[in-house]
Amino acid sequence: MTDAAAVVGGAWACPECGHENPPREGLSGLACEACGVARRDVLAPPLDLPPRPGLAEVPGFWYALGWTAMLVLGAALLASDRALTTLGLGRQWVWLEMAAAAYAAGSSLLAAVWDRWFNEVELTVPRHAATGEEFTAALRLVPYVRLDDVSVTLALVDRFYERSGDAGVDLRSRPLGRFALLSGGTLLGRREAAFEARFLAPFPATRHTDVRAEIAADVLGVLGFFVPALRWNAANLREHGGYVVEARVRVGWLPRRLVKRVVVYHLGESLHVG
Repeated sequence: MTDAAAVVGGAWACPECGHENPPREGLSGLACEACGVARRDVLAPPLDLPPRPGLAEVPGFWYALGWTAMLVLGAALLASDRALTTLGLGRQWVWLEMAAAAYAAGSSLLAAVWDRWFNEVELTVPRHAATGEEFTAALRLVPYVRLDDVSVTLALVDRFYERSGDAGVDLRSRPLGRFALLSGGTLLGRREAAFEARFLAPFPATRHTDVRAEIAADVLGVLGFFVPALRWNAANLREHGGYVVEARVRVGWLPRRLVKRVVVYHLGESLHVG
């Protein structure tokens, strides 16, 4: 056994759960056998991050309060026939406003919680890749505090458009590869967690652009000034067409999805780009 392997497999106490890990050779010595926390993360010093923001310091919280007030206002209108008559509003329109307000309040609160959990969430992929070549996708997570029950997956997806009717457009997708990199694991606070996966670039053969989708993304981008979650939807819609790397991060039952496009090309007798 080499000196490096001896260091990896040496006995060590996990400061997270207190378990005394016996000497183990090779990769089995890289994580606590009781709680699964990586030894590298335990030994690495915490990053110099700003203090964890309070709820009142993140914009999503105030958006959630505003939309909750709209929800309460809608409920008050439904309880008063006189108010509905005076304003000339039908009950179906008030119910529609309340449903939209409830969605906006919930998504804004989720955005606020996420901003308090993570200082940084970054997905990086290469700008382009040639058909038949491998490329690496990397996800970087930096939480403010320890997070348990975290799951992380990286997938390569072919996402394309299909016209529907006279003015509609359907979003279609098919998976080309998927890696579950963490399932119910733990991220330590103020330490970087890095995840990588390698994918094989396919041959570009599907339709990846549509003007109707671009218009819808522009509309969602404007509405995103009032509902923060719609900014994510607008960004994801713009990234829909093409070959994309999709990162899914779930903390408990709360999910978040990030999407980055990779331009795939094939240069033969003619140039194919997707």
